[in-house]
Amino acid sequence: MDAVVLCDVKFGAGPIQAAIDYLIVEKRYRIVGAALIGKAVPDNFSLDVPFVTEAEAAAGVRRAAAEFKPRAIVDVTEAALAERFAWANEALQLGLEVHGADFRLWPPVLKGGTVPTVTFVGAGAAVGKTAAIIYFLERVKAKYKTAAVVLDLGGPSYPEVVEPGEAASAAARLLSYHRDGRGVGGDHYLLAAATGVPAVGCSFAGTGLTGVPLNSLLGDAFVYAAERGGELVVVEGSGGAMPPAAGAVCFLVNIRTGLDVLRAFPFAFQLRRARVVVATGFTAKPPPRAFDELRAEVKAANGRAAFCYGRLVAAAAAEVTFGNAVVVTARPAGERRELSLHWQRKIDGSVLQVVGAEDFPPAAPLSKSLRNESANVGLLLDMAASNLGEWLAWADAWGLPAVPTYEVLIPSARVCEPLLKEALKAVP
Repeated sequence: MDAVVLCDVKFGAGPIQAAIDYLIVEKRYRIVGAALIGKAVPDNFSLDVPFVTEAEAAAGVRRAAAEFKPRAIVDVTEAALAERFAWANEALQLGLEVHGADFRLWPPVLKGGTVPTVTFVGAGAAVGKTAAIIYFLERVKAKYKTAAVVLDLGGPSYPEVVEPGEAASAAARLLSYHRDGRGVGGDHYLLAAATGVPAVGCSFAGTGLTGVPLNSLLGDAFVYAAERGGELVVVEGSGGAMPPAAGAVCFLVNIRTGLDVLRAFPFAFQLRRARVVVATGFTAKPPPRAFDELRAEVKAANGRAAFCYGRLVAAAAAEVTFGNAVVVTARPAGERRELSLHWQRKIDGSVLQVVGAEDFPPAAPLSKSLRNESANVGLLLDMAASNLGEWLAWADAWGLPAVPTYEVLIPSARVCEPLLKEALKAVP
């Protein structure tokens, strides 16, 4: 295998040459060059292979890749883990393997390429990936026959297709699915109900340092999407899992996420691939300092990415016909007061209570208040809840109407055009 060694000048020519000889003789590498890290090289410094010198490791990787055309970079440093991740990220973005004394990293093998694909990933869970997909699909589905593929932690053990239906019947259909033993908490159910496009859910197991799943049904899910005539496929990642799909990437991050999170794998790798980066939050405007710091971080990591703020706002999948409501939400506790005010402005009656979806079965005071209310009361039920089916069954048992709700994204800048342009460009 053709490889370049990345090494610190401070080790000296002798030890570096010994490491090169070891790699050639014992490990069967073909060392085609070296990238030296240091501000200056001593006059008497010499190796048996050509070398380049840069003050920073990432710059050395880029230069060595261009000059020597290796397949792998071999780490011969003693740098801190964060520093190694930084230059390893550079190598992986260039399609190079990264080898060390006790580790190996491989760049993801991207799948797809026969139809335009846009992948939505984020810095962890609950950052607005599904909301961003809804926004995107609403603006492109009239022009392209679209299908969605969802990589879901704990999702179905085989690709599961959810066909779109009338929004008004979403709750009844979901309850029917739940009674048939289907886990209706996956985002493919949400996307089918909210956007009117067929959605395929699939599971995965484990992720590597770049976010690639160890095992997933993504390939099979693409086949299902193609069978439904998808001219454009939208793919949703899960938490730290980044589907290895070719095409454009939209990266979402909560506005309050610490910058150190974005500098570590897997998000450091995902951020570098993105064409659009959206900082999300529940307020109309982002905190100025957090927004400026995040924008500077994104620009430093990926200068080509478009960056904007996106507000997350709750919406109903069907008309709310009841007056008073109990809101069941998957939002963090600190964001629920704003949600209550939002729905208070949207419905005719009052918001009786905002309940966390995780608080199931409901506490006795909630059940008692519902019994004491008039018949004009129902549930506004967040489709992002992992236990959506249980809540639907509970509402049905109480004879309460339930309207599924979801988050929608309101970005401060246009995000669809750059994503679509890159997705189309990636198709041969």
